[in-house]
Amino acid sequence: MDKIGKEAASSALKLLRDEISAMAQKEDFDDRDACAIKEKAELCAVIIRRVKKDATIKKMPSVREGYIGVREVCELFGRSRAAIYMMIAEGRLPKPLKDGKRNIWDRKEIQRHIEHAKFTRKR
Repeated sequence: MDKIGKEAASSALKLLRDEISAMAQKEDFDDRDACAIKEKAELCAVIIRRVKKDATIKKMPSVREGYIGVREVCELFGRSRAAIYMMIAEGRLPKPLKDGKRNIWDRKEIQRHIEHAKFTRKR
């Protein structure tokens, strides 16, 4: 989430918090008010989860940071996913790093393997 998105989320949370406080202090508080507070609290939770999710995504290695996923490895080699994993099993490609459930590779290392494959095919 970019800076503007974080500021918007922060503003929305403040407004919701103020609305919840005002409703909770009403003298004629009833079930409808309780339901409205619950809905606003759930909305706050959704906003917070979204901000946390976006923060987590930014921490994960990405193409900009020199790591690539299996889809891009497949594209670079012009091979299927199964073929890539077969090459790994045969020792022709490095084993991937784990990033949670994702498999990622160092882009430079994959590029070296591509260049090596081109060089050895020419002989």
